[in-house]
Amino acid sequence: MRDSTLKECPYPVTIAIYGALRWYMDHDSRYAEQWSVAELNALFRAFFWRNSLSARYDQGFLSQSSTDIRVLKEILFRRAQAASANAWATDANSALESLLKMPVPEADRLRKLLLDAKPAGALGRALTLLVRTKPTNDLLDPTVSLAFPSDKPVELHHIYPQSWCANNQHGELGKVLDPNKAEFEFAKSVANLTPPHPRATMPGKRRFRVKRSQTGKSVTRSRSRD
Repeated sequence: MRDSTLKECPYPVTIAIYGALRWYMDHDSRYAEQWSVAELNALFRAFFWRNSLSARYDQGFLSQSSTDIRVLKEILFRRAQAASANAWATDANSALESLLKMPVPEADRLRKLLLDAKPAGALGRALTLLVRTKPTNDLLDPTVSLAFPSDKPVELHHIYPQSWCANNQHGELGKVLDPNKAEFEFAKSVANLTPPHPRATMPGKRRFRVKRSQTGKSVTRSRSRD
């Protein structure tokens, strides 16, 4: 795994919480056979995304991590007493909401975060994490693998370069690209990002064709490495 991988992750220190829970599972007899790795992974995944998308650790990790470990451990310990996996999942969801104040993010809020200008900090890294890790091939050169983890940097580039967006804020396109008219600042959004591999991008500019559904015409434009 690349050295920069954790830097691209929101709150990389949370790996310590996962490590602690795995340690309890493997070395503390009180927790032996109480939960499986798959169940731990499912709970931690829910905790990780809710924590990251709420920017909760921006207020400090040390002041909250001990409580987080205790609550997560309690949730896992109750798995053995739960009537079913679904019953435990319901209990886990309620505990995350009530004890750690971590509700499931609302769909409308997530949509706005993805379509508006990318926020800075851990929240911005959380929103771009899937863009960096889920794609398997380069958008322009499918022969280039982007499968995670990669030993080469995966840099995010704008699908529609910001300079192109700034120069086309008129007509039908202005309804999307003009920040004074559009609902969101799309040009700077996560939705306008893609992870082409630097080695797949030729030096300078590349030219390719893009179909504009608003005009019905095919427009040739330059793709800059921005």
